[in-house]
Amino acid sequence: MNKNKALGYILIGAAVVLVALIVFFIVRGINARIPSRMEGGNASSRFTVFEDRIEAGDIEFAGIDGGTFRLSDFRGRNVVINFWAVFCPPCVDELPDFDRAVSVLADMNTVVIAINVTEPAEEIRRFMEQMKITDLDVYLDIAGNSSKTYGIDTIPRTIIIDADGYIRAAARGAVTYDDLINTVGDMR
Repeated sequence: MNKNKALGYILIGAAVVLVALIVFFIVRGINARIPSRMEGGNASSRFTVFEDRIEAGDIEFAGIDGGTFRLSDFRGRNVVINFWAVFCPPCVDELPDFDRAVSVLADMNTVVIAINVTEPAEEIRRFMEQMKITDLDVYLDIAGNSSKTYGIDTIPRTIIIDADGYIRAAARGAVTYDDLINTVGDMR
């Protein structure tokens, strides 16, 4: 009886390790497609601009006031996705620039999606009020789905997707208003 129980635990442990390895290699493969160094574009920008067409994976995320959304809901528009958290000082520093860029980017057929990777909706709502962030739409990463799909290993992380659904630029670390406006503007 004890041998069967021990064998069961060993099999369960092996299965968990196997699943973890599979997830690791899938995330590693996606992340490898989004380089972390500049490969062209505006040298003064914090964004890496991609010449190759990298198809953006569809992700699902929740609004802080309810509702579920998919990246594909925004097809036909450029999308700036920012992965962030309240506990991350560079994330907090860049939020006012994202908020200020929303209306200018809207005129460039671009929507900004700020996806919080850890905190609950009520905490984010209070935080946004304290920061006086009024124009930026904030969403929640459902069970880590979005950050896993894009292999997000550091925050802040910003990805720019064109209207056809291809990743055109990405940045690790905080970006500025000018970075956002110039990089999206250069996509035209």
